[in-house]
Amino acid sequence: MASNAPVNADDVSTIGQRWYVLFIMMLVYTISIADRYVLSTLLGPISKELNLSDIGAASLGIPLALFYVTMGIPLSWLCDRTNRRNLLAASVVNHLDQVHADAAGLTLDPTSQPPDDAGKVLVVQG
Repeated sequence: MASNAPVNADDVSTIGQRWYVLFIMMLVYTISIADRYVLSTLLGPISKELNLSDIGAASLGIPLALFYVTMGIPLSWLCDRTNRRNLLAASVVNHLDQVHADAAGLTLDPTSQPPDDAGKVLVVQG
């Protein structure tokens, strides 16, 4: 049922803002899907380099699946009880940090040593 309550001018977003949010969410979702396919794409070279059997190679996806299963419920609970905009922003920052780490790994020469700041975690202070 539609509410007859007056609409505050601050609550109404413009069409441009809606398209901007849609574009950002589409971009993040596209990167997320591509990130999920990285393991399956590189499974052959990884298993060859680590001398993994078929069972060992198949077990590489178990931590990823367990992460999605175990984090789905707490994040859904958090989404219902906190500001969704802030949760989405924190998720985007976290995911972009992971994409940055992936890109840094791609740019390194395989024969070189890792950079001094490898393994550091991005901390956002607000």
